[in-house]
Amino acid sequence: MKKYLLMLALCVLCVLVASAQTFEGYVTWTTKSDIKMSDEQIQQMKDSKKQIEAQMNNPEFKKQMEKNPALKDMMEKQLKTMESYESGNLGSMLPEKITTRVKGNNTATVMGDNIIIYRGGENKIYSLNSASKTYSELPSSDNISNEQNIKITKTSETATINSYKCTKYIISYQGSEQMNQTLWVTKDIKDISPSQFAGGGKNSMNWFYKDVDGFPVKIEIKTPQGNISSELTELKRTRMPDSDFQIPAGYTKN
Repeated sequence: MKKYLLMLALCVLCVLVASAQTFEGYVTWTTKSDIKMSDEQIQQMKDSKKQIEAQMNNPEFKKQMEKNPALKDMMEKQLKTMESYESGNLGSMLPEKITTRVKGNNTATVMGDNIIIYRGGENKIYSLNSASKTYSELPSSDNISNEQNIKITKTSETATINSYKCTKYIISYQGSEQMNQTLWVTKDIKDISPSQFAGGGKNSMNWFYKDVDGFPVKIEIKTPQGNISSELTELKRTRMPDSDFQIPAGYTKN
């Protein structure tokens, strides 16, 4: 599940970094998914659940949890997550909404307890978990390989989605596993332009969408495990505090 959350977050991140111009505020997408786990993955999840249960039943570890309520809460949340995974339906575990906050060159994408912060001035990407109050640094855009075979096709198909006139783009590539995307983009949002972040070299965060002209209203991702779709449901222009794009005090690095 973490892999699909990260995949969707980076997809949104690439789009926002490539699109933001003078826009400041936040954008919210509503997500749906039918991604399912394989039988092997379900069994691995059940085995992990047993390990967590054994650890929580260990007398010494119980004492640690009694002294540290935050640790106990984290373990209980992990166990609850494992139980929800047993059905094999990962789609039900995806957040119903993904909100990306934008200010200048910075974005922060919030997906439940998971947050992806991109600080454009520093060219750094951070993955945060608000439940465990931890964070890790992800590979920067200069280290993201574009060796996959990317194909971007602008179609003649148009549609009106949530009052926006949209054009359909198909993005496909063959990497470690096949994944195809469909973007429905609009030019109706005038203060968001794909050309704003054209710099950064051949591996910059916008290379993936450099041939997509417009802002995404709907994103559809198809993978061998199932499909994910995200649709723009709210766009609000408002002042955003700098703290939204910083690692909060008290977070520890993984």
